[in-house]
Amino acid sequence: MTTTNKPSPDAAESGADRLHTHQHRHFLSKVWALARPFWYSDDKWWARGLLLAVIALSLGGVYLSVWFNHWYNSFYTALQNKDAAGFWLQIGYFCPVAAVAILSAVYRYYLRNILELRWRRWLTHVYFERWLSQRAYYLLEVSGGMAQGQGTDNPDQRIAEDIDRFTTLTLQLGLGLLSSVVSLCSFTLILWNLSGELAFSLAGYDIVIPGYMVWVALLYAAIGTWIAHRLGRRLVPLNFEQQRREADMRFALVRVREHAESIALYGGEEVERGALRQHFQQIWDNTWQVMRTQKRLIGFTAGYSQVASVFPMIVAAPRYFSGSLALGGLMQINSAFGHVQDALSWFIDAYANLAKWRSVVDRLTSFTDRLDALEQEAQARSVQQDEQIRSVQQAASAAVVSVSPASIMASQAAAVKAAGTGGCDAGCGCADSEEACCSGGCGACDSSGDEPDDADAHTNSGCGVGCSCVASDQDAPESSAVADIASGLQVRNLQIALPDGQTVLQLAQGQVAAGQHTLISAPSGFGKSLLLRVMSGIWPWWQGSVSVPGAMMFLPQRPYLPLGSLRQALAYPAATSRYSDADYLQVLQQCRLSQYQHRLDDVQGWSHSLSPGEQQRLAIARALLQQPQWLFLDEATSALDEDTEHHLYSLLRQQLPETTLISVAHRPTVAPFHQQHWQLSTMSS
Repeated sequence: MTTTNKPSPDAAESGADRLHTHQHRHFLSKVWALARPFWYSDDKWWARGLLLAVIALSLGGVYLSVWFNHWYNSFYTALQNKDAAGFWLQIGYFCPVAAVAILSAVYRYYLRNILELRWRRWLTHVYFERWLSQRAYYLLEVSGGMAQGQGTDNPDQRIAEDIDRFTTLTLQLGLGLLSSVVSLCSFTLILWNLSGELAFSLAGYDIVIPGYMVWVALLYAAIGTWIAHRLGRRLVPLNFEQQRREADMRFALVRVREHAESIALYGGEEVERGALRQHFQQIWDNTWQVMRTQKRLIGFTAGYSQVASVFPMIVAAPRYFSGSLALGGLMQINSAFGHVQDALSWFIDAYANLAKWRSVVDRLTSFTDRLDALEQEAQARSVQQDEQIRSVQQAASAAVVSVSPASIMASQAAAVKAAGTGGCDAGCGCADSEEACCSGGCGACDSSGDEPDDADAHTNSGCGVGCSCVASDQDAPESSAVADIASGLQVRNLQIALPDGQTVLQLAQGQVAAGQHTLISAPSGFGKSLLLRVMSGIWPWWQGSVSVPGAMMFLPQRPYLPLGSLRQALAYPAATSRYSDADYLQVLQQCRLSQYQHRLDDVQGWSHSLSPGEQQRLAIARALLQQPQWLFLDEATSALDEDTEHHLYSLLRQQLPETTLISVAHRPTVAPFHQQHWQLSTMSS
């Protein structure tokens, strides 16, 4: 298997259902790119059906408002005329219609919330997939997105909260706008017919304004909208910043909980208290700005609404007192004007929610843009690495592939120490670079200084500049030196870099055959762990060719223990049903964790209750259960005493005879369990 960082076929096939906003520049087009996929997803018929039902109920609500508007005229006219029969007749009309209106409001709310919940579920699953596929969650962290201005802070909050706010506010604002438009059309016609003409003389000219109440409502709403926008426009960036600061404080609180023991041992409570207070102070400062802005906006909108409740009465009062307008007509005009004014004032009333919605959309689209960028970067790296692999394969097509350790290049000069000790006798040393290689059995050194010929290539456990054998007390099969490399690991012209482009490690070539246990050692900070990350496929910043075997398992220095039972921690990431109780009990016994055999189904935070050494032993037990063909251990026994470490490595060799071990370690005590030693020297300047 050659590592090329390509998306998986499943990910490629599901790309049509994913969200992509990076190609859109305008805000509304980004909103549409964010919202559209749901309405064409597998859930589209439910979604469209619920949306049509909610729209129908919303339009039904507008129709009922029109009916009530006409009813006001008849009802108040009956009151004015002291018509008791007409009064009770109108009450009789009102009761069933009011019941329908109540039922409509209840189910409009209920169905809209079902739609919001289904939309949120679909969108959350899509973001789960995008965030966790191709290890985007990992790349976002190691690439330092915020430090580079990528705008990817707190992806957990964006998925958990911003999606919920997006679906809720989008439907709320969208349906509210639709109802306002329909109400505006319906009640503008009613108000036009009821308001009549306004006739007056100005500078000797007779002026007649038909439907003057409509123009008054338009002017009133236009002025109010302009003022509201001027007062509340700062809410968009303030809400965006508020969500970020709230998420930062929650993240800081979670870190205190996760690292409670370390903080307690250091006595760092005062430092953590100061950091948390600083986080809250940032929330406090931003909240005060939000409050001051909203205070001005609420003060204006409250006054605007209060004036609007009597404004139409004032405007229509002259016609009423002149006798040309009955009380019922006056109340109908007041109601119609109120609906027109409400429809025209939708922007004012919804301004605070619009500001929140805009900030939520910005956070989701910037998050999506970053995920899109990671996918594009992965595709670009994949193409580049494929080209490099093809060139390397073409150049090496006629060459003999040896089973040698890696050699390190620095300024075009090799600086690696490597050894093959498949059954080596202690004291065999081929450290001089003029002595080309250690022979397969390490019984003698080829001191001719000549490169090995093709016949000898497969009998040399390690060829390169600098070669030293490491003594082993483990007998290795002679075939390990001539194992089929196609089933093993191969590295050619590998360059590993940091996200900022700084090269950390360069390897000319290296090979490990199946069954050839290999130890990798180097000074701290040299890039050993990065080498394993490249082999595992999670580190994308590399160039060259890396062919890796299948059925691999990686044990980091600090094992990950999921939330749940001890059984789940042992089986992770496999299902617990894959192994029997006897399997779990056996590996716990073998890894000296027998005290936990009766707690397999206990659910608790095992990463806090188990010591670092116990966690590493549990990781070894996990490997014994899963029995991978290749096991990579990155300082996986660093927290253990030498006796327990020796026991566990012996256990791995005995219980997993078909597993090849590749270890990164500083301790020389693990060397006897390996047949090959890659000692990476510091690169020359």
